[in-house]
Amino acid sequence: MDLQNLKEHHEELLSFMENNGYCSTYIRRFRDEINHILADAGSHHWQSYQDIYLEYLKVPHSKDYLRNKRTIIGALEQFDRFGRFPDGRHRHTLFERGSYHLLEPEFQELIDFYRLHEKQRGKKESTIRGESLNTASFLYRMQEQGARSLDEVTEDAVLSFFVSEDGLLQKGCSHKKNISAVFKAGLKWKESQCRRILGFLPMLRETRKNIQYLTQDEVRLLRDAAYMHFYLEAAQVPRRKCQKKKVEGLTREAVKALLDAPSPLSRTGRRDMAFLILLYSTAARLDELLSMKNSQLHLSNEKPYAVIIGKGNKIRTLYLLPKTVAHLKRYLAEFHGETPDPEAYVFYSRNTGSHGKLTRPAISKMLRKYAKAAHEVCSDVHAHQLRHSKASHWPEDGMNIIQISFLLGHEQLQTTMVYLDITAEEKAKALSTLEDENDRKVSAKWKNPDGSLVDFCGFRRKR
Repeated sequence: MDLQNLKEHHEELLSFMENNGYCSTYIRRFRDEINHILADAGSHHWQSYQDIYLEYLKVPHSKDYLRNKRTIIGALEQFDRFGRFPDGRHRHTLFERGSYHLLEPEFQELIDFYRLHEKQRGKKESTIRGESLNTASFLYRMQEQGARSLDEVTEDAVLSFFVSEDGLLQKGCSHKKNISAVFKAGLKWKESQCRRILGFLPMLRETRKNIQYLTQDEVRLLRDAAYMHFYLEAAQVPRRKCQKKKVEGLTREAVKALLDAPSPLSRTGRRDMAFLILLYSTAARLDELLSMKNSQLHLSNEKPYAVIIGKGNKIRTLYLLPKTVAHLKRYLAEFHGETPDPEAYVFYSRNTGSHGKLTRPAISKMLRKYAKAAHEVCSDVHAHQLRHSKASHWPEDGMNIIQISFLLGHEQLQTTMVYLDITAEEKAKALSTLEDENDRKVSAKWKNPDGSLVDFCGFRRKR
């Protein structure tokens, strides 16, 4: 591993950090790490910066300590190899998040095959990532228990990942479903090994809060066909019904206070303002906006619009108001430059760069901050609340229920009714707006001069 460039130019990196406002503690950590690398390079057989980080894993450390080391070593790699200085926006590429980089080659091949297979099938990128992360954690646990290949994974090891020794559930149904998805895809790669591990996964029920989870011994019994009738009887027990908390929309005054909270004088404030205005004006789902790329925005058209990719990859077009377009154009010019990358996310994370989207926790933190600033008329706020708010404001602007249902991306009108929380009378009034003027002028066919239904039904009158 050649460290000559780092040795000759590392003072430039430290000077850059001092001149750009990095704290003295952070700079000291960089200096200590550089001295450690240069001093110990001769006594270790490091081939890459990854090897330097893996050296720290040989001794137990806290998660925060290791995260800090990944950040520093990753930044040093970017500087040494590409001459890039830290900018607070681009995340290092030393490792992916999760346990993938710690896995044995065969385990990594399984996840690589799954990613490629599901990407070709059109599965959402966020879903692939979540299932891969859960499976990497699962395989790393198997690895810690001695498995170095899929053939060495045991049933006891699999069950211990989900159920503790005292019978308590450690991982829920969502983990099991994500891991199962990866191994089901792996059936086309190594069928016998993946099918064997699929058989080890416990049969967990989703949302069964009124029934105790099965112990490890009970899982073994239920897997035996001789006891299958017990499982079938248990499956007939109805799920516990939980009352869902109703989402309350915001008033127009509260929305205005929230949108006025971001400061137009700061770069982050201008970004947040553009995001909140787009979120409210389109009533899009949070993930739909977080997953939106520059190629989905068409702001130069005569009627500017955005292409939204919703649930099930369903596509809908939402036209944008002039105020929204103006904010988006200013935002794109500032954050994406004159020629935005079509494949870059519209709203990206400063840590991962334009090809890493903002996270839900980051948006929740943003909303809490601005809700606190607008506390007089706006208290605790979450992103989905803005969607409900816009849906309830549209009828006040004269929009009918069919139009609202389309804009929200609903297949069923009943779902839209829940968003609007309208009464039966209001529902009838909303549906009546679907009649045009000609329909209203047509007289009722069952009405005749004497007000009876005799003529309408075709019966003869008695003379």
